[in-house]
Amino acid sequence: MFRIIPIAAAIATACVIAGAAAAPAAKPTDPQIAHIAYTAGQLDIEAGKQALDKSKNEDVRSFAQRMIGQA
Repeated sequence: MFRIIPIAAAIATACVIAGAAAAPAAKPTDPQIAHIAYTAGQLDIEAGKQALDKSKNEDVRSFAQRMIGQA
């Protein structure tokens, strides 16, 4: 349905795999966690905008508005 979600999941998976290979015992720092949360939020906003552009279903549109913070 939305192409941005599978792309984001693939990128996130690649980052996790690359990070695990580079430093198997390392834990993410607070700034890294904040960046991950920010990026996830941005992906949700973009997916919500895409849903508003493409969908006519009121339930989908309502959820999309919540995703982008226009509820």
